[in-house]
Amino acid sequence: MATARALREESHPAKDGHRQIGLLHREHLRVVLFAFERGGWLREHRAPGLVTIHALTGGLRVATPATTHELAAGQVLALERDVPHDVEALEQSDMLLMVHLDGEGSGVP
Repeated sequence: MATARALREESHPAKDGHRQIGLLHREHLRVVLFAFERGGWLREHRAPGLVTIHALTGGLRVATPATTHELAAGQVLALERDVPHDVEALEQSDMLLMVHLDGEGSGVP
């Protein structure tokens, strides 16, 4: 994907082994593309809406308090709102993150 390739070519160092760019920011939907280096990660966090994590390339490990999911390229994981989770790239990976806001507690009517 050209956008992920452009992220990897940015001159500044990657933070925690990843770079990201917002692709869409609409009233009830946020779409963000991440380009991970091997071992890159997102610290535990939660989102105020339904989350979908799509491994576009590579492999990802997504840990929640209840379980750990390993996603291969092409696989998608959905998490309910406010579920704490972290993401680790098992290899160089591209990830599409979507947060579907429902209004409740998100500042969106």
